Amino acid sequence: MKNLLHRRLWLLSATFGVLLVHGTALAHSGCCSSHGGVVGCGCGDGSPLSATCAPYYPECSNGGSTNQTPSYSTPSYTTQPSCPTGQHFDVNSNECSCPSGMSVMAGGSCGCNAGYTLAPSATYCMRLPAHAHGDQSNSDGWQCDTGYLKQGSSCTKVMSSSSSSSVSSVKPVTVTPKNNTKCHVNGALPDTSCTPGAVFQDATKDKICISGYTKKVRNVSVSLKNKIYSAYGVIKHTAATYEMDHLIPLELGGNNDITNLFPEAANPKPGFHEKDKLENYLHKQVCNGAMTLQEAQAEIATDWLKTYNTIFSISSH
Repeated sequence: MKNLLHRRLWLLSATFGVLLVHGTALAHSGCCSSHGGVVGCGCGDGSPLSATCAPYYPECSNGGSTNQTPSYSTPSYTTQPSCPTGQHFDVNSNECSCPSGMSVMAGGSCGCNAGYTLAPSATYCMRLPAHAHGDQSNSDGWQCDTGYLKQGSSCTKVMSSSSSSSVSSVKPVTVTPKNNTKCHVNGALPDTSCTPGAVFQDATKDKICISGYTKKVRNVSVSLKNKIYSAYGVIKHTAATYEMDHLIPLELGGNNDITNLFPEAANPKPGFHEKDKLENYLHKQVCNGAMTLQEAQAEIATDWLKTYNTIFSISSH
């Protein structure tokens, strides 16, 4: 009798378990059965999952209150297609492409579009200023075209000069001091009849751009300096107030002839300190290939003050 009771209890519990499992399966399969079936985290007609169905879809964290699509992680690939030199693989477009500002050139390599040049970092293209060209030997990655001067991030046209072809063929003249002063300065400019400017005939870009060039060619005696001071009527002078200056500087191929020397004052400004700044600037432009040596010589011999004010935007006073 006791065994029979145990047996009936076992059959009852087994039957209940089967019914529970079966009911669960029915509940799961019956979710959204009248609403177009389960789609994502909701029903096909847009209605949410019921509270009974929600537990069967744990990926829907909001309990089925909205018809959202479960999120799945995008598979990552350990290898990417091999791209031509200079191109990179864009995961968004799923293809190889060139960096911004570059186009695919012949052979599949990347190159800069017209009006652009490769930046010093060589990782992207940057827009060129007007009248400029790419130059990877320069720290900025570009240089102004011949006949233009670099001024900040732009190129300024070199002022035309009627003496550009005659500077290198200046004939020496004799400056003879007399009781009355023969030479007169014109503000910060020399007397062109006494100091028209003169250059070494064999001076070239390659020579002047070698470090130490000016030390090798500088040769102005004290007696010559005194003669020129006297010709210009400068009786008293100190290193702080005057400098015996080369109109066309040695670093631009100027020579030590009396026709290329004049006493230049420090004040009013721009004076000899400012002219030194201009000389260094033009020397750099010549050595970088931004202008020719003859153009630089003409600019400084014709009217260095005008050139200085143009380049450095400082008005004379």
